[in-house]
Amino acid sequence: ILVGYNNLERLFEYANKREDNYNKNVFDDNLALAFNTIDKDHVKLVRNSYIEDEDVSVTVKYDLAEFYSDFSFIYPIHRSLPKYLENGAKIFYYVFKYAGGRNFVKLRENITGPGAVHSDEKVYLFDMTVLPETNTPEDQAIIDKITIMWTYFVKKIWVNILFLLRGLTRPNPINSTDHHNPMNLKFVSLFFQRSYSETTELLSVKWIPISKDALNYLEIDKELTLKKRPKQTQMAFWDLYYKINKQHLKGYRSTDFN
Repeated sequence: ILVGYNNLERLFEYANKREDNYNKNVFDDNLALAFNTIDKDHVKLVRNSYIEDEDVSVTVKYDLAEFYSDFSFIYPIHRSLPKYLENGAKIFYYVFKYAGGRNFVKLRENITGPGAVHSDEKVYLFDMTVLPETNTPEDQAIIDKITIMWTYFVKKIWVNILFLLRGLTRPNPINSTDHHNPMNLKFVSLFFQRSYSETTELLSVKWIPISKDALNYLEIDKELTLKKRPKQTQMAFWDLYYKINKQHLKGYRSTDFN
């Protein structure tokens, strides 16, 4: 599984929002989307964790955007990872934070500064006519890197599916003489010789999947960097919040929590 997010997912919600459009009950309203019952003291705890004692206003728009990103995008991903592992998935986790000339949503919303908002990464994989025809060297490097990584991933998935359909566990050698098996093709074996977790001249970092003991992730910026536990403080906070309020969670089942 390939899963990840952009580091400023919901900033576009607040970047150009007028003061009179700010929802003063943003914490209560968002928590009510996931929980049947909201404890006012817990709401205050969440609020203080993100904006301290400030009022909900344009002066804390980046903090509000971080709350919205964590609660609606990032924590749900984080919370799903153990479930994937329990079911035997191999998970490659990433955080995209590159800010360049093709960050489409930032360009559309006139957002400046570092980082990437929701869907900004897609235009480094797919072309759009509204963007400049000529890329900067930095943008082209990102295009090349993530295109190769995503392509390797798709190749590996499809080859695994093909072999499962054939009841095979691995490709036959390239020099196989069994011409009756349509899977004995050189390109199939070549697919297995290079994967998204290998290093190349362009991809200098080996992308290591997460495990039960190590929450590895690839930070995609001007440089590729392998790190561990993105947003550790915020995710630990939400782990605790969900555990304390588990019985109020919409759709709660006792088997969902240890």
